[in-house]
Amino acid sequence: MDDAVKAWKISILVFGPLREHIGNERIELSVVTKTTVRDVIKQFNLEKWIELGLNAAIDGNICSLDSILHDGAEIALLPPVSGG
Repeated sequence: MDDAVKAWKISILVFGPLREHIGNERIELSVVTKTTVRDVIKQFNLEKWIELGLNAAIDGNICSLDSILHDGAEIALLPPVSGG
């Protein structure tokens, strides 16, 4: 049985005020297997955005924040839309 920790490479895209908070629009990151979108949000201290209506997509498909990532995943963190 292989107990070695495996790492996946993922890309994170952020927009609007999230981009300003993080400082980049695109981030390449290595994560361990079974990492969720919520784990990534916590890593970047974006938890407050969940209450404001943050959505996420994996590979272009809207997903739950508890969705498990996969190797090569592209995660888009989508802030709530405002305007009038």
